[in-house]
Amino acid sequence: MCTFGFIRRNGKTLVFKNRDNDFKHENERLERTEIAGVKQLVLMDGNGKYEGMNEHGVICVEGTLKPKNACEFSSGWPHFPDFLTAKTAKECVEKIEATPKISSSFLVVDNNEAYLVEKVPYDMKRKKIEADQFVAANSSQLLDGEGAQEGGYGAWSKTRLENAQKAIPGVNTEEDIIEKILRNHEGKEEGLSICGHGEIHTQSAFIYDPEALSVNHCLGKPCESSFSVEKL
Repeated sequence: MCTFGFIRRNGKTLVFKNRDNDFKHENERLERTEIAGVKQLVLMDGNGKYEGMNEHGVICVEGTLKPKNACEFSSGWPHFPDFLTAKTAKECVEKIEATPKISSSFLVVDNNEAYLVEKVPYDMKRKKIEADQFVAANSSQLLDGEGAQEGGYGAWSKTRLENAQKAIPGVNTEEDIIEKILRNHEGKEEGLSICGHGEIHTQSAFIYDPEALSVNHCLGKPCESSFSVEKL
């Protein structure tokens, strides 16, 4: 239940995500770890959530997938330690493709390539993103031909996606990402804003820099919290 995306500006890549849910993630934290000899800087919490970036500048983040042909959500969290041993975004995508019983969407980015992957038990599609900017908001963009569930959750995803797409052309820096996307309150009164304050609420936000191997993040609502940088 998240908004995520990336920009490439003047040779620099930045990947961003607002982490949303309808329940509170306990003990949410950034941790440095090493798996199979590969250093990782990852988000972890008491519910088992695991995503982030590795020493090769490969970033993999996940969002709940709600295609029209509904299926039970089955997170890739348990597999992220292995996903983030990849040396390239393409290798990370191949690891996701080879992992069974996942129902989720993934944005996988390095300094050279970016992919959107949507995987459910009955199908899987991936798209190499050639554009210099991209944003997604959990509704299926590949499996349903850029469709979404009607009403409720689908309306929430559609509104956030439209607002992010409207804002992203004017985004060039980390500060722009924070102010124009992660803290975006358009649609707040209806409970549909990117910075969520309704039943589905934002509880943390992240900007990954694969070149600097750093994460600019806040553990709390972006509009109420200050951001700080952690380096791998």
